[in-house]
This record gives sequence, structure tokens and C-alpha cells, in this order.
Amino acid sequence: MSATLTIPPELALEASNIPDLQQRFEMFVRHQVDLEKWRKGRYSEKARALVAKGLAQAEELREKGVSRSEAAEMFRDVHNRITRKL
Repeated sequence: MSATLTIPPELALEASNIPDLQQRFEMFVRHQVDLEKWRKGRYSEKARALVAKGLAQAEELREKGVSRSEAAEMFRDVHNRITRKL
């Protein structure tokens, strides 16, 4: 795979002075690949799906004009109802 990166003009000249930029970029990408594998292995597909669902619900609340504090209060209410049943 090859990648084309756009370096902002204000950084291009300084970046061109880094002799091992290619190696640093490769090391960064390797690290990111390893990190992504770790993240995917750490949580189950079900857990990731629940997080995605929660983010979608949070976005719906935001679009409806619900503030963060109101959403937090809604979360506390749900949490309290669940924990009371345990």
C-alpha cells in the first residue's frame, strides 16, 4: 500500500529537513496498527456495538437540544434503576 500525505505548507519546509521522516512515518503507522489490533481484541464485538449505539443515541439527544447536564442526569437515572435491581 502506498499513501500520499498532504503536509500543510507551513510545515513542508521544516518536514523536508527531517532525514528519517519515512522511517518515523512507518514506525508511527506500525504503532497505530498494533494499537488498533489491541483495541479490537480488548473489547468484544457486542461491546463495540453497544458503544456505537450509545454514541448514536447521544447524537440524537444533541440534535433534539438536550444539554450535556440533562443527558448526564438521564444516564444517572437509568444507571440507578439498573443497579437497584441487582
